[in-house]
Amino acid sequence: MESGTGRSRTSGCARAVRRRSAIGDCVARRCGNGSQTSLRFGAVGFYLLTLLFALPATVSALQGGAPDGAIIIPPDRVDDRSIRRAWADLLIEAQEPPEESVVVVTGQAQVEAEPDRARIYFAVETEGSTAREAGETNAAMITAVTAGVRAAAESTPGIRIETASYALEPRYGPARQDRPREILGYTARNTLQVRVDDVERVGALIDAALASGANRVSSLQFEIRDPEPFRAEALREAIRVARTEAGIMAESLGMALGPPLEVEGGADVPFPRPFFQADRAFAMVEAAPTPIEATLQTVSARVTIRFRLDPAQ
Repeated sequence: MESGTGRSRTSGCARAVRRRSAIGDCVARRCGNGSQTSLRFGAVGFYLLTLLFALPATVSALQGGAPDGAIIIPPDRVDDRSIRRAWADLLIEAQEPPEESVVVVTGQAQVEAEPDRARIYFAVETEGSTAREAGETNAAMITAVTAGVRAAAESTPGIRIETASYALEPRYGPARQDRPREILGYTARNTLQVRVDDVERVGALIDAALASGANRVSSLQFEIRDPEPFRAEALREAIRVARTEAGIMAESLGMALGPPLEVEGGADVPFPRPFFQADRAFAMVEAAPTPIEATLQTVSARVTIRFRLDPAQ
């Protein structure tokens, strides 16, 4: 009976030897009254096992219960795989950063700027019974308009005159079912763009173009040559507003405002602002609204900032 028991223990020890690991070795030794086994662990294995079994109990005592995700392994089921799994989970949890208190605020600001550039679109529209007639008449008139505007713009800073568009199209009569639409004549339209950096000269340039033969002002736009300084000013103001609001919130919560962790947003690029459009141009020109006052341009900025909240000192 004893020898049979001894064989059984020796066999079990042999299986343990085959599962030898870096943590401990199972060693078999023979005594005078038969064979027996003992489990011997190195210093590192003993430390890891002690930490494995002691940590869940310690955390449970501190927090009033077992922590979420804690792995508790019964002693009779300890093997290399379970130890490696538990140790890996502990390392992952130890590397997770602690949660921090933050406050997210949004700041907005607007800056108004005086425009320092204008774009005027003059048009000469002519009609003729043939395409050649309409085109030649239009060419003579646009040449006169260009010369008149150049003379009025003499010594005006930033003046630039160029053709914006040209079109020559037939004019049709009413549609009839018994025959195709009849061409009654042709219409030529030449649009001239005048850019000027002295906005106070806009009214005088319009008067000169009309006096030279222009019969339409298609569009008038005001813009800012360099909007970047105004964008920077709007951004600084938006950030100041956001930081002020964040400081008030932190103080009300009994905490100190920490550094910004994330910033999103920016400032708009102002587009040229039309003074009037083509559909209204002719009536306004006939009324001769001189001088024309430039409208202010608005530059907007919006930022969203996430600040860290620190304990009050």
